[in-house]
Amino acid sequence: MTDPYTHHRDQALTELTDARQMNGQPQAASVGIAQVHATLALAAATRGETVTLAEYSESIELFPLTAWERELDRQRPAEYVYVASSWRNDRQPWVVDAIRAAGIGVYDFKNPGENGGFHWSDVDLQRERDRSSVDDYLKALEHPRSIQGYTSDFDAMQRADTFVLVLPCGRSAHLELGWAVGQGKRTAILLEDPCTPELMYRMVDHLARDVDDLMTWLRGDA
Repeated sequence: MTDPYTHHRDQALTELTDARQMNGQPQAASVGIAQVHATLALAAATRGETVTLAEYSESIELFPLTAWERELDRQRPAEYVYVASSWRNDRQPWVVDAIRAAGIGVYDFKNPGENGGFHWSDVDLQRERDRSSVDDYLKALEHPRSIQGYTSDFDAMQRADTFVLVLPCGRSAHLELGWAVGQGKRTAILLEDPCTPELMYRMVDHLARDVDDLMTWLRGDA
């Protein structure tokens, strides 16, 4: 017997494909049925397999999601979280531990696997007050260890359905968050108190006051 996730996923794709082939004109009935099946597939999705309504509509360029559908997708529990922060941030391990304790998958860039987290010292980059010459930096960036560290982080970024930026942090973490926003992934920022006001933080889905607030949002309890 077909499992509920596969059944509803296939039904959603079938209805959307049929609607698309009808002279290119949207068919409200087919789209409506597809959206119901996509919602049910979302509810039946298993851990480790990210399922969003966007996969069934925007991915085949049929119709954009309505505001209600997008909000529904934003409210689902996180499945795999990428925590972006700084090596110097002592709150980052607490956040990783809290997410893991809640049974949610999480990527820890400080301890990503057997190779450990990437440090510029791994590639002998000489720095003074976090700065180096352009030539030294460009050379270090092409080092096999740099490529390995980048690949590990970026693979996790692609896998994650949710991103959390833990302040304070620097340019790399903010670049990762910006990428996530552009990819349509769910995003949150764990603020400091006092915090530095940033207008563009309005882009993210949730601004968390503290770890408890963040975990409530990640669990979909907000």
